[in-house]
Amino acid sequence: RMASLLPPVGMEVFRCFTAVSKEVVQQRHEAEVKERKAEKNLTKPARHLETGKSLPFIYGAPPPQLLCTPLEDLDPFYQSQKVSDPLVSLMCLSI
Repeated sequence: RMASLLPPVGMEVFRCFTAVSKEVVQQRHEAEVKERKAEKNLTKPARHLETGKSLPFIYGAPPPQLLCTPLEDLDPFYQSQKVSDPLVSLMCLSI
């Protein structure tokens, strides 16, 4: 159900602040804090995967058939980002 853009009129506006009200406010606050923490953890790209740096040894050597082929990003920061088609043609692993 969509909320009305107009404020309620009459006695419906005023409600007693109860222990339940306080709990609802606390739950909303905790959810917002949790969401902010989750966003903070994902807001930075991995430094070891920056453009121009060598691929870390942990990933191993890519197979020859994948060289100069568009690949999915290894960095979780960029995995959820949308990439336009012209950029996909530029994303190529070169050694």
